[in-house]
Amino acid sequence: VQVIVVNDGSTDRTGGIVDRMAESNSRITVIHNPVLASGWLGKPNAMNHGVAAATADTILFTDADVIHAPTSFATGLRELRKRELDLLSFFPLTVCESFWENVCIPLPLVPFTVQFAMGADDPKSPNAWAAGAYILVRHDALREMGGIESVKSAIMDDAELARVAKRTADSVGYQFAP
Repeated sequence: VQVIVVNDGSTDRTGGIVDRMAESNSRITVIHNPVLASGWLGKPNAMNHGVAAATADTILFTDADVIHAPTSFATGLRELRKRELDLLSFFPLTVCESFWENVCIPLPLVPFTVQFAMGADDPKSPNAWAAGAYILVRHDALREMGGIESVKSAIMDDAELARVAKRTADSVGYQFAP
């Protein structure tokens, strides 16, 4: 297991915390404030820097505010291999504690999910969907898709990466499964 943390301009104590973790664990690599390349948005740029440092066969993109179940990585790898997929995305359980969190947080997700997921299981439809909180992708498949550069200016990089994967699947024989 290799853990690459891209600390992309955090203003809290994240940098110091991950630096201390990396000092005591050689499997952790920290990249601080990667230079924003021209034509790139921040998150895809950070993802690209992380991929450049990755040496593993499989890459998991996840966000700093996600708490993973102890079995999420093993489950994802097992499903990826069992179903012979190149990209797998899980939608995380969203914990909303207050009334307004329960109203405001899920509300904007519904139209986006419906718009991009409709037809995701239809090979003729360009629609595809992935959740940025958990995108597991085979490293060689990501290279075949054009890497993160293929989504460098996408505001919804997760959904766009799923669409790129689906288009690539049509041309190079990758399997897409909803």
